[in-house]
Amino acid sequence: MATYSIRKDGRGDFTTIGAFVQAAERGDEGRIDDSEVYNESVTITKSDIRIFAGPGQQPTWMWYGTCAILASGVTGFRLEGASPDLPMIIAPRSGYYGVYGSGANGAITLRYLRCTQGWSLLSLAGTQPGPQTVQHCTADGCVVLLDGDQYQDLQCANCRVTGQSQSLFAINTLGGIIERCYVTGVRIGGPSASQMSYVGNPIIRNIHFRNTLGGTLAALEIWSDVVTVSECTLIRSDKTELGLVATIPAWALSRPVFYNCAVKGFGTAYYSTYSGASAVTSHCDAWDFGTAGWGGQAVQQPTDRIIDPKFLDETTGQIGADSPLVDSGTATTGTPDDIRGAVRPSGAGYDRGCWELGLFVMRARYDREQGIRVDFSGPVKQVSALAEDDALNPANWDIQRSDGLRLPYLLGIETISSESVRLRLAGPGATIFDGLGIAASTNIASADGQSHVEPGGTEAQCVGAVEPPRSADAVTRVIGIRDVRADPQTGQYVTTDAGDYALASSEETVRALVYRALSTVAGEWAHLPQYGGLGRGLYAPARTADLQRLVSVGRSAILGIPGVQEAHVEASVSGQGALLVRATVRVANLGTIVVGYEREV
Repeated sequence: MATYSIRKDGRGDFTTIGAFVQAAERGDEGRIDDSEVYNESVTITKSDIRIFAGPGQQPTWMWYGTCAILASGVTGFRLEGASPDLPMIIAPRSGYYGVYGSGANGAITLRYLRCTQGWSLLSLAGTQPGPQTVQHCTADGCVVLLDGDQYQDLQCANCRVTGQSQSLFAINTLGGIIERCYVTGVRIGGPSASQMSYVGNPIIRNIHFRNTLGGTLAALEIWSDVVTVSECTLIRSDKTELGLVATIPAWALSRPVFYNCAVKGFGTAYYSTYSGASAVTSHCDAWDFGTAGWGGQAVQQPTDRIIDPKFLDETTGQIGADSPLVDSGTATTGTPDDIRGAVRPSGAGYDRGCWELGLFVMRARYDREQGIRVDFSGPVKQVSALAEDDALNPANWDIQRSDGLRLPYLLGIETISSESVRLRLAGPGATIFDGLGIAASTNIASADGQSHVEPGGTEAQCVGAVEPPRSADAVTRVIGIRDVRADPQTGQYVTTDAGDYALASSEETVRALVYRALSTVAGEWAHLPQYGGLGRGLYAPARTADLQRLVSVGRSAILGIPGVQEAHVEASVSGQGALLVRATVRVANLGTIVVGYEREV
């Protein structure tokens, strides 16, 4: 397996995507290291080929037909942009596809892509083994994001339908989950023209739909009772057409298919075609309909309501504390989060619709102002200078590496906006530190004056309560509250409640500082290049100058650690493309310790 550079200016290994694919062996990767337009169609004939954009790049792949064609039996194809903020542009011709699989093309991964024209980003023909993974992709001009016959174990998350695009999917799927997607257009989706055959209980959840293009199709049509649709918000303004439809064979229905949904502004909110249906909905709400809340053979159940959902923002599905959707849903589905990735439930029960009320850490990422930007799910405010429920109180924050070690380098907190703060860090290279975890107080005050306490309500039970979404940039996991600081007089590490560090002479502390020195070269080094952080990532094959600088700066930083007497640093890249770094350090009163790591680059 090798990684090759693709650049149109000739400074890489190949100047076209097709040239890389033709030369590639199974398992090879092609990294596009510019933001140019690649006008070509490529047929993939080998399995496990990955094509991806390099850090900070936004290339365009277009063609007068289909861009990437997967030969029958080819598996493991991956196509990825640089990040959610820098998606690769995919532009096939009208009526064609970004990626087309002709059969048996299991394990396809598409991530960070925006399809701006053509029929769909992905189309699969025939029965396909799975899984198909589609994450952070957008239909922004093509007709539908996903199209085709029989998918299997589809994992579609954090996708969008915008512009003149019409729907999220027109597919059959055997199992899988479609979740956390925003759709503006004609419909969420429905089955393709071929026979529907659901197996393995596919799940559709946390979808926000707002009709912006009219049309006469149902927002979401399900052709089997083994599908679970839950926590979805559907909004239309003209009080016409159908919302959620269960087109169910007479032999199929055994349970509800729609849970915890909120539908507003349709002709009929919920509809079923099967007269034997005992229940199609459970804990679902309808409002502002033209004809009926429940129509056809669908009957309103005791847990269903006709009630105003009181959306704060219909474009997102956001609700406030006065919404009847709050805490009124059922836990039957066990959905772990909402459309943003915020934890469900946050209060006494599940909220209906795609939005869970509560104040959470939504995203944490490096910024260019010597710190980490933290975005919340709603407005925050300062309660008092030292309040334990104050997001602006430094004592309510802790920063931890993914390996569990902590470093006391939080200088203070700045307000960026009503929903964002910056954790300002101390020390050289503090802006680019690998594997940061962030924790906040269990009780952060909101601008409306209400306190939103996460499950448990105590610091000891905080773990997981403010867990960021899967798409969070720098955050790898959440920890409990700890106030770990350095004594300004002695420079020794102290704690208030957990004994995380002893004095600075402890081996654990020295190892933590050595690891930090090896992981950071201020302004030039970033071990999270996929997140577009500061500096640049180390390209493979590695340049000698990069390795030399890592050794030089890392050794200098290690020698600045109190008690360190000697340090020897080595850095290389293995034949498999992994960065190997190792430091042998002699420390007063501790002797010789060795710290190292291996990381893909």
